[in-house]
Amino acid sequence: MDFAEDAVAVANMMVRNRPTQPIAHVMVEDECDDSSSVHPSASITELDEGAIDAVITAVCKRDRYREMLYRTLGYCRQSRTQAEVEETIAAMPESQHALQDPPVFVDMLVACGGLSSRPLGEDGEPIPDETWEAMDDDARADATFGHLLATNAAGVAALSILAPDARIRAKLSEKPERYSTYLAVLDYCREPRSLADVQRLFDGNPQLVRKTNVDSQKLSPDYYLSELERAGGLVWDGGWTTTDAGRSFLAAACMEA
Repeated sequence: MDFAEDAVAVANMMVRNRPTQPIAHVMVEDECDDSSSVHPSASITELDEGAIDAVITAVCKRDRYREMLYRTLGYCRQSRTQAEVEETIAAMPESQHALQDPPVFVDMLVACGGLSSRPLGEDGEPIPDETWEAMDDDARADATFGHLLATNAAGVAALSILAPDARIRAKLSEKPERYSTYLAVLDYCREPRSLADVQRLFDGNPQLVRKTNVDSQKLSPDYYLSELERAGGLVWDGGWTTTDAGRSFLAAACMEA
């Protein structure tokens, strides 16, 4: 099972096993102190699990874009113009190697239902729904001077399920014997490191776990880099670099030690 399928399974489980409070209520109202920062659709009391699955699948189906799409959903918890969102995406480390331009990523999140998009008039304000519905396609094109984007209820739920701190903890808990090795890599990558740097870390510290439990084959350093990247703990930014979520997890782990 790949990460996207795994995340969708988690989403399904959370919806099926939710307590008396509906998932939309738990994840939207409890996490958003400023209700004005979330699109009005986030005030619904029931949330279709299929809507959450669609967002999670879109975010996770391509590893190279997963963190970029996740952070874009988080950025749009407060309403933003599309120009602001595209500028923010372009500044993300992953954009340096992206094969698509920022507008494509915005379209992905709108198409899957993670973001709402409202047309803006010449005055910079959203065009009223009744006015929009009365227009034909040509009139709409002439009247539109941008779009206002906001994470909707399904997007907020996906953000909660895919939170990097939870993903990092889950990954490091899978194989307790590798826990300290993951921590060592996170700590070493507080400063950008090349693969060769990480290889030297392992070469100079034989206590770092290099073998599997099944067939005793050696795990290469890039295995740990890849797993931490997928969990949201590392990002390539001119070198392997510990993310904010990775730093927070590392700090918490040191306090627990």
